Amino acid sequence: MDKYAYDFIDIPDRPGKPRTRGLTLVRDPGIGLTSQRIFLEDAGEFVDYVKFRNVTPRLYRESLIKEKIRLYREHGVAAMSGGIFFQFAWRQKKLDRYFEYVRELGYSAVEIGYSMLDIPLQDKLDAIIKLHGLGVNVVYEWGKKFPASSVNVRAAAKEMKDLIAAGASYVVIEGGEIQRMFEEQAGGAMPLVDLAREVGPEKILFEVDTDPHIAWVLKHFGADANIGPNLAMEKVLWLEPMRRGLGKQVKYSVFDSK
Repeated sequence: MDKYAYDFIDIPDRPGKPRTRGLTLVRDPGIGLTSQRIFLEDAGEFVDYVKFRNVTPRLYRESLIKEKIRLYREHGVAAMSGGIFFQFAWRQKKLDRYFEYVRELGYSAVEIGYSMLDIPLQDKLDAIIKLHGLGVNVVYEWGKKFPASSVNVRAAAKEMKDLIAAGASYVVIEGGEIQRMFEEQAGGAMPLVDLAREVGPEKILFEVDTDPHIAWVLKHFGADANIGPNLAMEKVLWLEPMRRGLGKQVKYSVFDSK
């Protein structure tokens, strides 16, 4: 690898890949292979996972999705099938075929969620165990896209810990839940702090995508906060400096360090 530019200027360092903390997870909105290669050349070293948007891959040729997954893996980025696909497969009673198929395609991880459907907890636990047995990592998405009530921290933390115990590598806190927290809390989404304390921040993925919300998460959880999985690709080279205290949103906190 070529040396970094301006390498005589000291800035905060970050662990290289593979990382277990400070993960950045982005959303592939359906870009073509040329755009994907450009993105990976520019920002691939700062991305840990990529999730394909909704059920967009259902519209791809199978050869294309396989090539996209292969290309991501070549750059050390794990490809993840999204939670909406899981909900479709569960509703259509096709989970076994879905699980086998994502492994055939070469996915490294599957997101299991219930953002739009009410899926029994035991079904979600069984799915995690099944995927774990197939050698596929599980990212569990907790919460609803359009929550009808405020978060119950104790109940949410118990569910998250049960799912991690069953084999989920990480738990995503759904963006709709976080948005509601910000709307209800004058000082920000403070229930996130309580949840992280109960579950362990290293196991939580914060689904935030706006600049103020990302800055809030970095302020409260530091550079090792896991952010995603719906971060826009164009924000990666904005987020990485922010993690190091370089940026207006984090008040250039790098200058506060000694």
